[in-house]
Amino acid sequence: MEGKRRKYLLVAKRYEAAAYILYRKAMKDRNNSFQYMNEYKEISEQALFFYKEAHKNGDKKATRYYDRLKKDIQHRSSTLKKPKVSFVLHVTRVFIFMVIFLVTFFFTFLNPTNYLNYFSLFIPGNAMVLHENKAKVDEQTPGYMEPLLVLKSALYFYTLEHQAAPQSLHELTQKFPNNYLSFIPADGITGSNEIYHSFNGLGGWIYQPSPVQTYSPNEVSQLVSKWVQPNIHNRCQPPSEDTCDFQPLEIIVDKEEKALFLISGTKILRHYQIAVGKDNSTPTGQFYIQKRVINPNYHFPSTTKPFGTRDLELSNSRFAIHGTYEEESIGKNASKGCVRLRNEDVEELFSMATLGTSVTITDDSGLIASRSLINSRKASSFSSEESLKRTDVEKEEDMSTMYQWSH
Repeated sequence: MEGKRRKYLLVAKRYEAAAYILYRKAMKDRNNSFQYMNEYKEISEQALFFYKEAHKNGDKKATRYYDRLKKDIQHRSSTLKKPKVSFVLHVTRVFIFMVIFLVTFFFTFLNPTNYLNYFSLFIPGNAMVLHENKAKVDEQTPGYMEPLLVLKSALYFYTLEHQAAPQSLHELTQKFPNNYLSFIPADGITGSNEIYHSFNGLGGWIYQPSPVQTYSPNEVSQLVSKWVQPNIHNRCQPPSEDTCDFQPLEIIVDKEEKALFLISGTKILRHYQIAVGKDNSTPTGQFYIQKRVINPNYHFPSTTKPFGTRDLELSNSRFAIHGTYEEESIGKNASKGCVRLRNEDVEELFSMATLGTSVTITDDSGLIASRSLINSRKASSFSSEESLKRTDVEKEEDMSTMYQWSH
């Protein structure tokens, strides 16, 4: 009884803290304030539920916390009033509507094909092609989506490699060279990374694998989407029609812009400034991550540690994505072919990019132009500082190999 009481109270406080962050966002960002407030109310309801459960299990303070939060919800909801729409804005909207109507009618009358091509620009997915040189920022991605993408990607590549799902998610965090992930990420809302077999709302993850009948990438991707979900109320749950299908994480290295992007489908999760090879020595093409190594060559005292603190070896084993202590080289053509990042950047990337992750090295900046940037970095559990806290360094070191990549 005592253990349950304390656990329910801790979860309630986590939900309340997460709700308060959403309330602050609602007050700062007036354009999306009502969406943030709706999310604030949903998360607050979860906090109220667990305060009730704590009270049922004998916590006398829980009732006081419950009443205080109830008042806070009412007060905070009343402080946010729907802004009045001015007469000028009404007129502007009518004018824009009339222009769109006349133009589309004109194109339809002259040539239906032209009409369809024009109107397709107003479909949300296609409208992003207008942003050719600047990624659009998506501010409304739930906190659990980024760690969920990382977890599903590791599960996806593991299943393709082993032709079966792991019995436990902890099989993804084995010792080198089977270290698909360094740690099981927290859910992004409650801060828990506990794994459960069924939903109870306590945070962490639900893992329910099923037998794999086929091993085609598309079908494995669909299976993985069902196997793991956040153990909190989220938009992926029934009766929602959003199944939260995912596309595995990929890395795109843009040699021309000297930038590395971590993406999932049309979303950019991270982008870093990098150094590439002198004399066009960094190869272009399709590769994948075949090794993840912490502190490469650190156990050989005579070496100068040219690969920094982390390494992601490519399927062409002469080359790697690694850290560097020569930070002045970042943004330049400075290496013998490898891709260099600052150590703090490669530590973050290392904690997100799993074994099997596809790597595209290109001179074509157009591969990034139509993608949108997820603005979730501030609350990330994958930052260099956070990943160092969660990573068992010794498990992912390779003590037997002297690496000689084209650094």
